[in-house]
Amino acid sequence: MDGTWPNELEIASGEPEEVCNVAVKENYLKRLNAQAQKADCEESFIRARIMNRINWKTTQFYIQQCKLNPAPLEDEDQSE
Repeated sequence: MDGTWPNELEIASGEPEEVCNVAVKENYLKRLNAQAQKADCEESFIRARIMNRINWKTTQFYIQQCKLNPAPLEDEDQSE
């Protein structure tokens, strides 16, 4: 994945749009982008792992991305 969460995640350049017969954009990116900013990024990937949607290595990668790119807090005044 590439981009900024929420609302701007896309499939990274050169990455497949389908993985294991799952349309990544339709099944993951749309849902992730629709999540409220207060959603727990790490929790989302842990749940995907528990449901056997992604492997442990992929889970660790995305949890690290969550830590490196935290979502803005809902309380932040973004009107300026």
